[in-house]
Amino acid sequence: MTTHQQKSPRILRERELCDRLGVSRTPLWRWNKDGTNGFPKSVKLTSRTKGWFEHEVEAFEANRSRTAA
Repeated sequence: MTTHQQKSPRILRERELCDRLGVSRTPLWRWNKDGTNGFPKSVKLTSRTKGWFEHEVEAFEANRSRTAA
């Protein structure tokens, strides 16, 4: 009998997301505030920390690269 273990979704912290997208914290703040460009909403991890689900960031990156082409 095989058991399937579901992986928890990976959460990217702000610094990792900035490095991945090649932006500073300011665009993240604006994109998160606007919510109109398809940027995923952040999730609150602690009272002072937030993160973004990696699969949602990947979808944003794919959409961003399609519109830039």
